[in-house]
Amino acid sequence: MALAHDISLQVTWGGWQEELPGLDKIVCETAVAVLNKEWQYANAAELSIVLADDEFVRGLNASYRDQDKTTNVLSFPAIDRPGVPDIPAGAEAPVLLGDVVLAFETCLTESKEISSESPLQDHTRHLLIHGILHLLGHDHENEADAEKMETLETNILAGFGVTDPYQ
Repeated sequence: MALAHDISLQVTWGGWQEELPGLDKIVCETAVAVLNKEWQYANAAELSIVLADDEFVRGLNASYRDQDKTTNVLSFPAIDRPGVPDIPAGAEAPVLLGDVVLAFETCLTESKEISSESPLQDHTRHLLIHGILHLLGHDHENEADAEKMETLETNILAGFGVTDPYQ
């Protein structure tokens, strides 16, 4: 039996909806695909996806990472120990994983370098997968971890017919 994960989407920049029809479906099915592959607990997971503009993401990056520049995706894990939530015995509430925030203009610019039928959609899926994997404790701080994370991203993207973004 599949868990009913709780995925909250907040779109704070209209460009997302203008450029990416079916946005809600794309975000939810992508998040569920990651969780169905990587979430190993009996409780459902809860996460928030924010689709914003570059200015908003730049502010977050400056405040939380001391980097006064925009970036394509930020992840804010709610779990203290990556990938290992504290779930009280008998608890049935979803486990809060955290937030993933994407920057529209940066994503759009980067997507123009992608060769596919739906470059913005494919790139958005990739960044969502990347951000959610960070919430689940994955990182790319060393070569082995980066390779593992890229393989997971590529495999999940393949389920949507998206080619390997690292090729």
